[in-house]
Amino acid sequence: MSWPSGLNYSVRLIQRYRIELVVMTAVSILFAIGMWRVVASDALQYPKIVEVFRGQATFDDVWAPFRNRVLVPFLASILPFDPKSSIQFVNLFFAFGTVIIFVRYLRSFRFNQENTLFGAMLLMCTVPYFAYGPQPLSEMGAMFFIVLSLYLTKKGTSLAFIMVVISLGILCRETVFFVLPAILIISYRGKNNGSRWGYLAAILPFVTILGIRFLISQAIASGDGSSPIGYVWSIDPNYIQLNLGRLVNFVDPVSQGLSGGSFWLSFVPFAPFALTRILAPHKQSEITKNERGFLLTSGLFLFLLTIYCFVAAGIDGRNVWVLYPALIPLSMAEYANWSEIRVFRSIKIYLDKMLQYLAVGRGSKQTE
Repeated sequence: MSWPSGLNYSVRLIQRYRIELVVMTAVSILFAIGMWRVVASDALQYPKIVEVFRGQATFDDVWAPFRNRVLVPFLASILPFDPKSSIQFVNLFFAFGTVIIFVRYLRSFRFNQENTLFGAMLLMCTVPYFAYGPQPLSEMGAMFFIVLSLYLTKKGTSLAFIMVVISLGILCRETVFFVLPAILIISYRGKNNGSRWGYLAAILPFVTILGIRFLISQAIASGDGSSPIGYVWSIDPNYIQLNLGRLVNFVDPVSQGLSGGSFWLSFVPFAPFALTRILAPHKQSEITKNERGFLLTSGLFLFLLTIYCFVAAGIDGRNVWVLYPALIPLSMAEYANWSEIRVFRSIKIYLDKMLQYLAVGRGSKQTE
């Protein structure tokens, strides 16, 4: 007598994707808790775009630049829920997709199981995800496309296809554009996934940005004073003053929000890595020189996004979160052997014992 084939397949599936399943379970718990938090003011704009795609509103009702971030609201408009809940469920799907891709991204650096688990937890189970992932915002979708584009570049996928991925990400949130120059430089130096057509396809993200702005501006009868049709984030001394105040005050004195707090808390997970690096500066790196260059290049251009937001927009934890796809592999490779952390080693041991028990049970059943 043997176990049903469906159960055997389930055991093999759990064994193969155990890290992803652990992280997605944690993400689901954080999502269930965070989705009931009071939404930020900009989160009120995206449900309006869902209503636009459902024919219940027009783009005149949506502020810029939120009205240019159409991908998540478009996908949400297909779901049979209210606009806010629909966006949140789309973001949950993007979160699961990000976990799956990021785990493969970390494995491409040859990290062991424990480090891979810990790295995925850092990305999806810290302050930035809890603060912004479950909310009806576009940050989760943008993170998915940033991680996907970096993973495809590391894997050596066709540059032309990566340009399509970046263009889709721009439809989600224009900040994805900042990964473009890093990928072009990496591809040019690596000479493994670039071609004449690939570099020519780099014009596609520019066309996407300009095209979506043109099409939406044509759909708007008139702008409003607080959100003109042609709005562009530009350097503004008022924003610099505002952001300095946010960074000095853990709690924003005006909105009573945790903009400054979320910014600093988003750096907290990397403090042990930095401390270890100071205490053990000669530790041998676990990644190659080319991989370090890959991470430093991508991290540099994503950090330019953080600087840009500091001088031209409001700054908070989400501006640190975009650095995680570069900071996490760099930290794990350069600073510490996190496979020695007891809690993560215990999780792996527990999962191994559970799978071994299932496998033994299956074998004993088959011999009866």
